[in-house]
Amino acid sequence: MVNFRGLGIISRMDQLMRKIIHYLLIHVMVLGVHFPGDKEVMKGVELFYNYQTAEAVEILAQARKNFPENPRAHFTWAAARMLDSEAHNPVIESYDLLEGDLNEIIPILKYLSDSHSDVPEYDLYLGSAIGLKARINLGKKEVGVNTGECLQRISNYPEN
Repeated sequence: MVNFRGLGIISRMDQLMRKIIHYLLIHVMVLGVHFPGDKEVMKGVELFYNYQTAEAVEILAQARKNFPENPRAHFTWAAARMLDSEAHNPVIESYDLLEGDLNEIIPILKYLSDSHSDVPEYDLYLGSAIGLKARINLGKKEVGVNTGECLQRISNYPEN
């Protein structure tokens, strides 16, 4: 097994992922489209920013079930599970958990994006999930993440 900490990869990945998650969960939610279930998602966000990660995961899992069309519920659930895992497990296990969760939510986000092609926020969360998976794979020196599809979707939007 490769020691990712010794290479400085984990700390850089961790910092970048936290920044991406913070941006998506706070800034985009305030300025973007409002989806049914956003109130529950924000409750989960508040909990995990107050280090109550287990409770956040429970609320977000329920939000995913109750509001399956809300892309934030899926993305935030994966982020909260990673943060909860980081509190109790070695970092590499947390990234393995995140990778598994991303493998679960990317097909859901892709379906939502295809079903709601007129709402770019769906593509934002899909692209962010694909980007996080790519960062994990780069850190592990693995190849195989299809970022081309994400780039294709982004290039289809007209410039404003």
